[in-house]
Amino acid sequence: MDSLVIASQAMDAALRAGAEAADAYARTSSNLSIEVRNGEVETVKRATTLGVALRVSVGGSTALVHTTDASPAGLKRLASQVVQIARALPQPKEPTVFAKPQDVERLAHPDPGIGEEPYEKKTRRLIQAEKVMLAVKGVTNSGGVSCSEIHGEIALVNSNGVRLSTPFCHIEMGAEAIAERDGESYPGGRYCEASARKYLIDPETFGREAGERAVSLLGAR
Repeated sequence: MDSLVIASQAMDAALRAGAEAADAYARTSSNLSIEVRNGEVETVKRATTLGVALRVSVGGSTALVHTTDASPAGLKRLASQVVQIARALPQPKEPTVFAKPQDVERLAHPDPGIGEEPYEKKTRRLIQAEKVMLAVKGVTNSGGVSCSEIHGEIALVNSNGVRLSTPFCHIEMGAEAIAERDGESYPGGRYCEASARKYLIDPETFGREAGERAVSLLGAR
């Protein structure tokens, strides 16, 4: 799935359908999520996603629609629908702005090696964080440690001549600890998100803080 090609096709379809100005946004991505509990991998999910947004201006009115159908027929149908919607809407108080080529720039990939990192290395990171979390005094059980990674490409094409694609990456980590004392039990944890692996909290610190936050709730009033 080439996001730049898809966005270009969507924008061309909009102009053929009668749009006076148009821009198209396409986002393709690969998604991976892993959850570990008590030292074992519980779930692994992989997916690829695609989303297309088309914005058009007709007679000063603007409409925006989305789809996940990037087939030629799907984009033609999307373009026809959004032009019809724009024609039916009242004119806004302010004109719609469409970017110009000088307004945008391609960014470097924030984490170019994320797609090639071995699955085992990602899993070890989670297992290590959970091990440290369970070692915190007062923590008696794990609610799980998980990570989610999304990386792909975003493209923007418009009738002003903008034709740009740029990579993106988003990572999330979460951990839940169960702390108990004198018959009292509380869950607590840690969460972080980052645009690259280098910005993640190291597994030892992440796990320790998750456990300490759960323990800190014991006796809370």
